[in-house]
Amino acid sequence: MSVLEPNVPRVMCERHNGEKMIGKYNVPVSPVSDWVDIHLDATVVSASPNDPIVAADAAKAVVRQLRVANSGTAVLIRGVYTGTVTQDPIIRVYGVDGNHFKGKNLDAIPVNCPDLNAALAVTLTVTPATDIEDESGNFYTEPIQFDARASIDIFCLVTTVSVGGTFKIQAKII
Repeated sequence: MSVLEPNVPRVMCERHNGEKMIGKYNVPVSPVSDWVDIHLDATVVSASPNDPIVAADAAKAVVRQLRVANSGTAVLIRGVYTGTVTQDPIIRVYGVDGNHFKGKNLDAIPVNCPDLNAALAVTLTVTPATDIEDESGNFYTEPIQFDARASIDIFCLVTTVSVGGTFKIQAKII
């Protein structure tokens, strides 16, 4: 066995035309990214569920898109906060299908939501007793996993702001 060959059992796969291919490898893989900031200030409301693209454009000072195409099939979202947070932020995560016109996305589909007309609102729950703290005094909420649903990019909007302390939102492709 060559060093470059995966050490997995041989499986039978089918080609697109239906021919059997014995001995070819079919191994699903997905790279893992670093955590990146996708919303710089969760103390600012940025959401309009009726038109998320307009809301993201209006809040472009704090909202960042994350390219997930060809990088992974799921995304983890977490909050990063300092100080005493007295109200947990509620967010919506959207996936953009790649239709672009003059740099503006024309179509957004909610991620991880059975009803594609409205994104699933989730709370980034602050629990200082159990949240991880780094050497700089930042606390990290428990990550929430979303299926990327074949999105090209994802972005996050805040519907209910965080109160107290500072709060930003990060994502990681898995």
